[in-house]
Amino acid sequence: TEDAELPLDEQHRIRALFGEVEEELDRWLKLAAALVARLVKNAALVTFPRPSRCRFRHLELVAVHEFLALLVLVLSETILRRQLLSFNEPVTQDQLTGLANKLNAAHSGLTSSEISAKKLEACPEEERVKEAVVEMMSAEDEMEYDQPYLEGLRLMLGQPEFTERDRML
Repeated sequence: TEDAELPLDEQHRIRALFGEVEEELDRWLKLAAALVARLVKNAALVTFPRPSRCRFRHLELVAVHEFLALLVLVLSETILRRQLLSFNEPVTQDQLTGLANKLNAAHSGLTSSEISAKKLEACPEEERVKEAVVEMMSAEDEMEYDQPYLEGLRLMLGQPEFTERDRML
């Protein structure tokens, strides 16, 4: 088939629509699905592109209680994950900040398997955080797709093969 180009006014309208939602990834994906469905006059399924392995970008540790901290993990794919961690010994915010700084410097840009393989002089609290990070990243790697956005189901069901009774049999 030959490539069809959208009229210039339609291109500008689409750019403007995406410009309105560029800060909100969720709305951007929904808009993409709706526009594709409308343009092809059929169903469209859109998901966020995913790399095969996620990479460590940054982590923060926030003291919640003397034995409890909130781990906030940022992955390079604009993925943010949170998890509560309990420790056997009391930890202060200063200890957690130092621990986060050390792990950020040591693991920046690494995959979960690279982090697992890396041997560092580590206290029990650091090992606990490292294990949690590896588990969270491994779980993220196992997910094949993010939430899909489906639009145009009515358009698909309006196709002749669904509306003409003889074709359905």
